[in-house]
Amino acid sequence: MTLWLDKYGYFCGQSNRRLSRDQKSLLTSIQRDMNSFLCTIPLYFWYAGRTQVISRLCHPVAKLSQALTDLLTRILQQYPRRMAWALTAALRSEDAHRRSRIEQIWSAACTYSSAVNDTLVQTKRLAGKLIDLAAEKPKTDDQTVSLSKSSLACANGLLRAARAAKLVLIPTQAALAVQLPLGGAWYDDDHADAAPFGTGQDVCIAALSDKMNVYSSLQKPKRVEFTGTDGQRYFCLLYTSDAADDMQCV
Repeated sequence: MTLWLDKYGYFCGQSNRRLSRDQKSLLTSIQRDMNSFLCTIPLYFWYAGRTQVISRLCHPVAKLSQALTDLLTRILQQYPRRMAWALTAALRSEDAHRRSRIEQIWSAACTYSSAVNDTLVQTKRLAGKLIDLAAEKPKTDDQTVSLSKSSLACANGLLRAARAAKLVLIPTQAALAVQLPLGGAWYDDDHADAAPFGTGQDVCIAALSDKMNVYSSLQKPKRVEFTGTDGQRYFCLLYTSDAADDMQCV
């Protein structure tokens, strides 16, 4: 992928008059191979490199940017519960071009099926409320706060979003990590033996506790508690920083 985006992208930016015959041949060969890889390599392999794909989404070469847009759309359609968490923060990007690209991907995936649409709508709403809560400063010094009785502007919105988030995956590191086949095995995305995220049931959000803990530090980080569909408790730490929005929810 690096060879394709960097070397190929560099040559694409050059005038054809400045390219030698060998360079033009290399350019054609790289694009031919990548066209084949994009069609034949299972999407869970591309999911493993999702951060690189997202970071290069606004590639200056239009056809490469479009190819990455199409690839991310296919990944989001195939694995909406997981890929949505990688893209929700980018929907708030300050870069208008990047934000527009992500919105295009999101909208295209929403039209794929009603199930994908419902998952993406619920995840976007919940993630947005979590990010809003991370940025909001409590008006009291209480270390334990009731969300339903809180003066925080987005607290009730978060509770409503959580109640409607029955299709939203609890984004633990284990749940988001892809398991690539061992021994060079190669399975299509829908093959029963592929199991890129294990064979068990996804753990989704069953409930959000009304109790929120606020830590007494300068940034006033907050901890909320979700109950998963497996009956277990999962904690989410929310804090403000100079980092991107996706670093504010752990």
